Amino acid sequence: MILAAKDCPDNKKFNVPEWGVDVWLKAWSHGDRISQDFKSENWYEQVLLMTLRDEKNEPVFTAADLPKLREKNSKVIDKVVAECLKHNGVSTEAVEEAEKNSETSQS
Repeated sequence: MILAAKDCPDNKKFNVPEWGVDVWLKAWSHGDRISQDFKSENWYEQVLLMTLRDEKNEPVFTAADLPKLREKNSKVIDKVVAECLKHNGVSTEAVEEAEKNSETSQS
C-alpha cells in the first residue's frame, strides 16, 4: 500500500524572465535526492540537469549543454538552483553545511 502511493507532487511551473522561458521543476524521488552529491564542485549543474523540465516533462539540459550553461549569468543560475532546492525541500543552510564539511575534510 505504501509503495503504491503516488506521493511525489506534480512539477511546478517556474518563470525565468532572464531566459525568456517557463521551466518546470521536477519533484525529486528519494532516489533522486540521495544520488545528489552536494559536496561535489559541480552540484549546481547536477541540480539543474536533474530538476529542470520542459512542458512535456523532458529534461531542459543534458550534460552536453554544460559548457554553454557555464557561460550563463551566475546570479540567474543561483536563483534557479535556489528554486529547485526549495521545491524539493532542501534548505540552502543544509547545502552550505555540506559544502563546509567538504572543505573541512579536504583540508
